[in-house]
Amino acid sequence: MKNKISVQIKPTYLEKTEAWLWEYLRNLQEFEPVVICEETKNLDIFPLNNIVILPKVEFPFKLVSFIARMFLPRNIAIEKSLTTVVKNSKTHLIHAHFGPNGVYALPVAKKLGIPLVTSFYGFDTSILSLAQKMRQYSLPWDQLYWIHAYRSLWKNGDIFTVTCQKMKEDLIRLGAPEEKIKILHLGINLEKYKMAQRKLTKSPTILIANRFVPKKGTEYALRAVAEVLKVFPNVKLKIIGDGPLKEELVNIVLKLGIFRSTEFLGILDYGSYMSQMSQADIFLSPSIKAVGDEEGGINTTVIEAMAVGACVFATEESGSELIYDGKTGFVVSQRDVNELFTKIVSYIESPDVWNAVATNARKHVEAEFDSIKQARKLEEIYKLCIQ
Repeated sequence: MKNKISVQIKPTYLEKTEAWLWEYLRNLQEFEPVVICEETKNLDIFPLNNIVILPKVEFPFKLVSFIARMFLPRNIAIEKSLTTVVKNSKTHLIHAHFGPNGVYALPVAKKLGIPLVTSFYGFDTSILSLAQKMRQYSLPWDQLYWIHAYRSLWKNGDIFTVTCQKMKEDLIRLGAPEEKIKILHLGINLEKYKMAQRKLTKSPTILIANRFVPKKGTEYALRAVAEVLKVFPNVKLKIIGDGPLKEELVNIVLKLGIFRSTEFLGILDYGSYMSQMSQADIFLSPSIKAVGDEEGGINTTVIEAMAVGACVFATEESGSELIYDGKTGFVVSQRDVNELFTKIVSYIESPDVWNAVATNARKHVEAEFDSIKQARKLEEIYKLCIQ
């Protein structure tokens, strides 16, 4: 029975890529979530009973708020209305999603004497990435701005959640008290991810699904697959996604001479995406630490691939906390084309390990990334806050 209220701060509810947040909210049993946002999207996909949209801010006040945020880590444009809505909700706590929203919710939590939980998901665990993403709100000294803002959040916030151990270490380096940090994995609805045993073959389908940006390391996967094709010429490569590097990646495929074995599928709707994932024998997640990038974490596509029985080959940047090398998948070094090529070939040549790896991977996802179990963990965090 839901007899407690939890206010969820999320300016946009909800992007299609943020299904994990909906999974948290819809599986809460003891806390009724009330989402406070500035705009809504995709409500047909992510329905929720209690959504409050803050009133639009008139231009003169929005300009004043914009200027104020250059110097103070506060969003005064919405602070008054946010305070009113939170107070009227009779909530037991505030849960802000992403670090900047925790910063902006902090004055409200302090004023009302309500506990504040802030969840971090990736870019917000790096001052450099945060400053780059939020640049429109601050001046050239934006890194110092966010260092100061986070310092106040560390001191006055109650609990900070992160999705993996690496993010925990990132927050500690930024000054967050270790005792306030809890690891809360992203969860998926396992009922939607049916595992299918793969038939052993020398012509497997390899799948890549990501944004075409440097951090995803797709170029290195293409070069490794080109080498695999020299050993197993019937291998098929399918690539889901789009982005600024598309033309460059297409040219690499052409130069490598693997265009007849490669299919660019573009951006797919969820059903088509899952169909491709379920048919894939091997899934590649070759993420790298790009120049100027400090963020990292667990790649949700890796969780999905493991859930449906595809064998995952991932770098430590995207799968180190998901994959036990050789047991639930395979970990490879960043940018190491030869290592990725060698491990893929070895896997194809060892049919006795195919189903064992897939079964182990599914069990690991069921234990650590089930959305129902993660929602229970979130509620335990909530109860810890309001004791």
